[in-house]
Amino acid sequence: ETSVTVEGIAYVVDPGFVKHKSYNPVTGIQTLHVSHISQVAAKQRAGRAGRTRAGKCFRLYSSYMYDKQMRSETVPEIQRSNLCNTVLTLKVLGIDDVLGFDFLDPPPREALVDALKRLYFIGVLDDDGNITPVGRTVAKFPLDPSLARVLLSARDKHCLHAVLSIVAMLSIQNIFYAANGPHAESSESAGWSDSGDHIALLRIYEAWVQGGQSEDWCREHGIQIKAIRFAHSVRKQLVDMIEAEGWNVSPSNKSSTNGEPASHPAKRSRSGGSMRDAGDRSGQRDGDQRQLEQQCLAAFCDGYFPQSARRSGYEGYLMAMPGPKQHTPIHIHPSSALATPVPDDDSEEIRESRRVRPDWVIYHDIVWTSKPFMRQVSVVEADWLQPLLPRLSTADERRLSGKHCTATSDVVQQADSTAADAQGTSQRRKNDESSVLAARERYLQRKRQG
Repeated sequence: ETSVTVEGIAYVVDPGFVKHKSYNPVTGIQTLHVSHISQVAAKQRAGRAGRTRAGKCFRLYSSYMYDKQMRSETVPEIQRSNLCNTVLTLKVLGIDDVLGFDFLDPPPREALVDALKRLYFIGVLDDDGNITPVGRTVAKFPLDPSLARVLLSARDKHCLHAVLSIVAMLSIQNIFYAANGPHAESSESAGWSDSGDHIALLRIYEAWVQGGQSEDWCREHGIQIKAIRFAHSVRKQLVDMIEAEGWNVSPSNKSSTNGEPASHPAKRSRSGGSMRDAGDRSGQRDGDQRQLEQQCLAAFCDGYFPQSARRSGYEGYLMAMPGPKQHTPIHIHPSSALATPVPDDDSEEIRESRRVRPDWVIYHDIVWTSKPFMRQVSVVEADWLQPLLPRLSTADERRLSGKHCTATSDVVQQADSTAADAQGTSQRRKNDESSVLAARERYLQRKRQG
């Protein structure tokens, strides 16, 4: 709306609505909803008409709606987004008092506190809100801090080559064509995984690479060729950054020229094969490949355990995060591999296992459409989460924000001393104008100190 100029466009139809995302730091849920545009946006839309020749803008709303129901300006994105990256950037720049920082468009205090806690949970900040060595390494990557933390864990677990593919695939909004979707037969054969969506994305990427990055393979399995090529480009850039950091990406796990993963142990044809041929059934999986997939999920636990959920009831889950979030029921998104219909050609044992929801899952994010849904969901073991979950209850908001206990005690003692002095002299104070002014000054001073 602000910069696009298309040759030959002379007429614009403005319905007066926009669909945008908004993050709620209290619940940790991102909503995608339709709302009125702002008056500024309405002017921008009208400005698209007649850019290259005379034209008109037809507004499908009344002047009353424009004057009374539309905001004068669009809500800044910083006031409706997850601020983990913003807070981490400020910490790297040496700005410790994040809550007191003079933003041009100040975000809600709750959003800043939520970001501080999330960074603390994954080890980017210490107990006092100072950036850790892990945090400085995480800040070097142009990724969400949780994803960058996953890369560090994958390096230690020797599964970095596979996790890189998953992280790159997570940068895509949707890998399937909408017409096919994950429930179509061709897509089902390409993306099914009893471990969840992260491993499904890994298998899709590896099958595409081993199939020679074929467009025919993508069409056969309902995969968007532009989307997976974009993920491939992201992976190559991440490999370059990791090598610049001196991390070890084994030559056996990547091509020497383009950072592609090594051949899957399963045999494929030159034209590409379905993921069923890649060993996606329990009885056909190679033991080493299965172990690699489990290591990948364990690495994701280190970065995403704050976004874990435990089964509650037959289909619902509850977040592991303490506070109001913990009591919000959430569900697996219908597009998830864990929610797809059970294939008829599976064994009865596999079919039965898929009907039972896993006890613990991690998710990439939550969106609220008809109800809160977890997207990019994977099954994790309780043993992986148990050492990590206690950290969720140890975050001290005051310390993380830079207001240490010692400093707080000094301020309280000083305020108490001032109050005691004022009480001792109150009996001798006369009710004249000078006394009232002096009392006001003392009150303002105490308020500034508090």
